[in-house]
Amino acid sequence: MEQKEYEEISEPGAAPYGNFINYYTFNPPEKRVSLIPEQLLHQIFGGREHERQLLGLDVGCNSGDLTVALYRHLIGLNQNVKNEMGYANGIEMSLLGCDIDSRLIQRATESNPFPAGISYSVLNIMDASSRKSILEAYLSQYKRSHFDVCFCMSLTMWIHLNHGDSGLLEFLSVVSGLSNIL
Repeated sequence: MEQKEYEEISEPGAAPYGNFINYYTFNPPEKRVSLIPEQLLHQIFGGREHERQLLGLDVGCNSGDLTVALYRHLIGLNQNVKNEMGYANGIEMSLLGCDIDSRLIQRATESNPFPAGISYSVLNIMDASSRKSILEAYLSQYKRSHFDVCFCMSLTMWIHLNHGDSGLLEFLSVVSGLSNIL
């Protein structure tokens, strides 16, 4: 790796959207998801998750490390046991990670180990027109009008700082309206 490439990767520099290039080096995703019960989807959906594919939305996904860790954790891949469907706990899930920063989405897409289960899209969740077009297009692929679960980790402070109280309330209203579980 050339020195310039190394500096670009390792130098966090200014974070225009609140994103930090090396965020996951000091806040490992596996540590964060370990706080979520492994059987969360079974507990929430009470066995109904087998009736259809679950859809998840990860808003502010950064470079996708936490999105991948959430996916692995929620479908049971961390348990290293697979059933006939290929999923450790029988859950089929599609997860859409979105972030305002196109460079982070490019990194997430390039390093995605589960392209059949995880998709990424550049999205400013606070922009109603792009939010509508991107999310409706994704949901229509599954003939759905909302997500089963939505994650918004480490995002609300940035929204509050940049959009104030009204922006934070709008954001929470939007994401809670997009999903069954927030």
